This record gives sequence, structure tokens and C-alpha cells, in this order.
Amino acid sequence: GVISSGSFDGLRFTIDGSGEGTTLFPWSEVASFTATRPRPALAKFHEDGEKLWRARNRLERGDLLLAEPIFEHICESDTLRNSYDARVAYEGLLRCLIARGKIKEAILPWLSTAKLEEFGIASPYTNLQPIIDTDTLLCPHLPPVWLNDNSLLKMLETSLASDTPKLNALTKELLSLIDNNAESQANNLDTFVKTTLKETSGTKPWLTLWERWFSAMNILQQDDSDKRDEALLQLAVIASSGKAHQPWLACAAMYRLSDELQLDGKLESASLILDDAKRSFPSHPIHHNDEFKIRNVSK
Repeated sequence: GVISSGSFDGLRFTIDGSGEGTTLFPWSEVASFTATRPRPALAKFHEDGEKLWRARNRLERGDLLLAEPIFEHICESDTLRNSYDARVAYEGLLRCLIARGKIKEAILPWLSTAKLEEFGIASPYTNLQPIIDTDTLLCPHLPPVWLNDNSLLKMLETSLASDTPKLNALTKELLSLIDNNAESQANNLDTFVKTTLKETSGTKPWLTLWERWFSAMNILQQDDSDKRDEALLQLAVIASSGKAHQPWLACAAMYRLSDELQLDGKLESASLILDDAKRSFPSHPIHHNDEFKIRNVSK
């Protein structure tokens, strides 16, 4: 066949005798190509494609530490624009960061992946669980506990774009939840998740766990003694049922539940839960850094 053209989105190729016009091959699916005349402008795209193919294979077989640096390098170069290969890179990086519990670092890859989802560029990782909820564009593994981080708020603001109205609306809604008063923000997040759950007919188990989490945190933030047992029960449910599907939130719930039981003088139960959290989620960041102010050890 004949190479028709090549750009950031792949190599366009006219197959001899097909009569079907050109076929687009994403760079991550092009092993090699030859041309009757030099095409140096395509060399960089092909090189990145080979790297992406390698990273994707590593991710799908579980070699996250080897895959992540490649995805990160490709995303930083930002040459693939709104293409299939851009989805391979940004979603790949997002999956790697989530697996390591890196919530803060995952926000930009999530925004980039959600943008590509809205553009109709499907996930290449069809053998893995979806990482973006198509109804809401939220990432089920990124509960908005990070809204108290000012550096991430600037990232949200710069992500606003007119060509992605759905993501734009979600971003504006998240920005509207921010409040310098911790009690007000806890209430805002609780309301946001409850409303989102209601709009989706309550059919999303991950969103139900989010609802339990933000409801519990809202009650505890208000120091509502009448509902405190309800909040602790919600945390216990997340810690138990969230282990398989919401590991970050499950471990965070175990830490907060342990803190609350310790305040109640139930030291043995608190210690057992904390030990279980460390054993079940050894790589969770909260063991070393409570960057989102989850714990209650200062009171």
C-alpha cells in the first residue's frame, strides 16, 4: 500500500486494492514502516508510538513501575494532542498513579483522560475495568478529598475549556464546593455526592461508598454527637466493603475510624484496625502523610 499522510494521530495508509480509502493506524500500533521518500517528520511520532506500545504492554501485565515513567514522559511532551495515543498515555499514567495511591498527582491525568472521553476517544484498555465513568466523567478512584489543596485548584481552573462543555460544567461545580470553612466544605461535598448519586439512580457502587464517606465526614466535622455512631458505622462499612473496589478510601476510613475509637477510649479496637490498615494497604500514602487532613489525631 501507500502512505497517504502522517501526523500526531497516526499513520494514514491506503491499502492496495481495498477501494476503501485510507486507514488510520495509531502510532502505538505501528511496528515499523518504510517509504519511497524520507519522512523525518514522522520519526518522532513513531518513536513515541513504540514507547507507548511497550508501556501499555507493561501496564496490562502488571509492571506498573516500569510503565509509569514512559507514560509520564509522553504526557509531558504533549505532542499527541487529542488522539487515540494520547488516551493510551494519559489513561495509562492515571492507572499507574491510582494503583500507587497518588491522588494528588493523578488529577491532571484524570482531567486529560476525561477530556478525551468527552471527545469520543474510547479507552484502549478494554480488558481492564473502566477508569472514567461515562455518565459523570468522574474517576471512581479519585474521591474529591483533594479539594483542600490550593495547587490542585489552580489546575482545575486552567482546565476550563469551551470545547468540553460537560467536563467544563463538572469542573465549575467542583470549584463551587470549595469553602475556607472546613465545616461548610464538608457539607458541600456531602450534598454534591448525594445529588450526583440521586441523578444516576443510585446504580454506582463506588459512588455509594463516596456518599457514605462524605456523609460520615460531614457528621464528624459538625461534632454531632447524636449522629456520631452513624458516622462510625459508615466508616466501618467503607473499610469492609471498599477493600476490593475503593482501596484508597477503605484505608482512609480505617485510619479515621481508628482515631475516633481511640478518642472514645477503645484503644484495643483502634490499634487492631490501624494494624489491619497497614497490613492490607502497605503502599497507601496516609501511613506517612495525611495531606488531605483525613485523620483526627489533633483533638
